[in-house]
Amino acid sequence: MADARASALGSVHVPLYRAFRCDPDSIPVCGAVNCLMPDISADVRPGSATPVKPHGHEPLVIQGGMGAGVSAWLLARTVSAAGQLGVVSGTGIDTILVRRLQDGDPGGHMRRAMARFPIPGVAKRVLERFYLPTGRPAGQRYAALPMPDHRGSLRRDAITVLGNFVEVFLAREGHDQPVGINYLTKIQAPTLPSLYGALLAGVGYVLMGAGIPRDIPGALDQLARHEAAS
Repeated sequence: MADARASALGSVHVPLYRAFRCDPDSIPVCGAVNCLMPDISADVRPGSATPVKPHGHEPLVIQGGMGAGVSAWLLARTVSAAGQLGVVSGTGIDTILVRRLQDGDPGGHMRRAMARFPIPGVAKRVLERFYLPTGRPAGQRYAALPMPDHRGSLRRDAITVLGNFVEVFLAREGHDQPVGINYLTKIQAPTLPSLYGALLAGVGYVLMGAGIPRDIPGALDQLARHEAAS
């Protein structure tokens, strides 16, 4: 466990969901598409440290996934706290995370969520690389992430897992209602590490568009058990 996680932003090319073997007793574990959080210890639970309540009814509103940074954590949290289904957009959310850090992380929300990330070392390395306490100087371009690809770079996948964890964690703060996340089936390279990050944060629903996600339910079951998935 320690060797794989300690080099989480290193140059080893291993799929993240194979390399990171998290202790099932120390982090949130969800079932597949519609899942509930078990009664685990408060030190690893987002928000109010209370279990997610299932909807007593089908939600009247399922907030749409309108793109990363638009269907963001604050909107999803507001919708779910009102008893409906808030949804964050997960495609490209790792890029949104590092840009927020480079803008100084107003309010400290990214850093607060990152401090609860259960895989040691990842958040620290991302902060060292991207966080600018006073924000970017005027005219300075954002430092960019490399594009994800099928080779499964551990460096890249680690940030993808973290970005999805942060967004879902923040969307779940302060209430005990389910939160969903939306992905594009067509963009396949980051899907598994994205799902894993969302599961670690206790996502309640996974919504997939732009294709037929026939392999996703099985992959969710495997990832929820911290097994290799494909």
